[in-house]
Amino acid sequence: MATIVIVEDDELVQEIVARALESAAHTVIPVADGLDAIDCLWESDPDLIILDCALPGKGGLPILQELRASPRFQAIPVLMLTARRSDWHARLAMDAGASAYLRKPFKVEDLLRIVGELLQKADAVQPIVDRSGAEAEPLIDIDYLSMLRSSLGLHDTHVLLGMMADTLDQSIQTLVQALEAGDRARVAQEAHALAGAATTVGAARLAEMCRTIERAPDDRSDRSNQLAATGRATREAIESVLSEDAAVSLSDPLS
Repeated sequence: MATIVIVEDDELVQEIVARALESAAHTVIPVADGLDAIDCLWESDPDLIILDCALPGKGGLPILQELRASPRFQAIPVLMLTARRSDWHARLAMDAGASAYLRKPFKVEDLLRIVGELLQKADAVQPIVDRSGAEAEPLIDIDYLSMLRSSLGLHDTHVLLGMMADTLDQSIQTLVQALEAGDRARVAQEAHALAGAATTVGAARLAEMCRTIERAPDDRSDRSNQLAATGRATREAIESVLSEDAAVSLSDPLS
């Protein structure tokens, strides 16, 4: 089960793709305008992106280039689905960072095969491993946080961090309850949502833990205590960042 965003302005193609992928138990989020694509991708935290080349507002290739320039989207597979027939266009897309290229009209079985291969390859790149002996992901990715401040500004970054700090305990509790109840579908859903929220604010360790849980929702090992501890530590780290920034602002009103 994966979350897949399709950026496609043709409603019929959207419908065909959505029905095919939903029949394979995937969640599909359609976007019709290129200008809305990036915002949707940041909000939905997809596992795979299907992208048309010719879009209103902003073309598929500029969107793809923007995705590959962002640390958040560099590893997410992108399938270009387009009516452009030439090999030259295919090379342009692959050089820009596309993971695969499928021409319209297409066969549903080809679409499902390629999507399955891309998702399987993405899982292989990020395998489920025991990281207990490895260096842990940081609670807060400072480089990512700096990028966030540059792109959103300090105020909006603080709003985002504050929202995460305020809702984190409840989100952790909801996921822990799903784990303890053995509700596989709910575990995957809640872990995916929390991984997306954690990624958005640069909470790398929590995001990685949630992705591991999402990929193996049937794992009945006791992960509740570790998840709760990581959640508390992440909230405290976020609150520390907010406090430190507030102290700097007070000491330097022009900053």
